[in-house]
Amino acid sequence: MKDSLLKGLWVTLAVVLLSSAPASAGTFAAYGTWWDTDDAGDAAGIGLNYAWDLGEVIDLEVRGAWYEELTDKPLDDFFSGDSPIATGLTVIPVELGLRFNFARDLTFWNPWVGAGLAYYALDTDAGNVDDEIGYYATLGSMFGDGKGADFYAEVGYRFVEGEVSDLGDLDGDGLDDAFDVSLNGPFVSAGVAWRW
Repeated sequence: MKDSLLKGLWVTLAVVLLSSAPASAGTFAAYGTWWDTDDAGDAAGIGLNYAWDLGEVIDLEVRGAWYEELTDKPLDDFFSGDSPIATGLTVIPVELGLRFNFARDLTFWNPWVGAGLAYYALDTDAGNVDDEIGYYATLGSMFGDGKGADFYAEVGYRFVEGEVSDLGDLDGDGLDDAFDVSLNGPFVSAGVAWRW
C-alpha cells in the first residue's frame, strides 16, 4: 500500500509539473540527482522542478525527486550481509519554496539561491518509518542561451529526521528495537531545463 502511495505521489507531481509548464512564464527542469545523508548513506535518483515567475527576481518552485534506495548503514548493526530482509530506505521528497534570481536577464548564466519546506515520503522493507516534514536550501543556475534546452545544475542541503521502528527484538533484550535516522545532508542535481 505504501509503495503505491509513493508511486502515486511521484506520478501526480510529474503530471502537475508537465501540465502547468506551458500555462505561465517559468522554468521546467528534469535532472539526475545524488543525495548523501548523515545516517542512511547515499543514493542516486531522478527529479523534476518547475519554477513560476512571481516578479523580476522571485520564483515559486515545486520540486520532487525519487531516491530508490538509500544504503543501509543504520541497519548494518542489526542485519548481516546475507540477511533475506531488504534494508534499504526509499525517499520521495516533494518540496515547495522560493528562488531568488541574481541575474535572470543574462542569457548565458542565471544563478539563484532558494529555500523552502518539504514533505518526505519514506518507506522501508525492514520495520516501519513515518513520513516526515523538513526543509531544504539550494544554490543553482541555468547555463545557455534560453532558446531551447539549457544545462541545469544545483547544490543543496536537506534537513529531515526520522525514526525506524517495529523492528522486533533484534538484539535479544526482549524489547522492540527502534532508532532515529538523520537524513540531513547535501545533494547535487544536474540535467536540462527549458524556460518559457
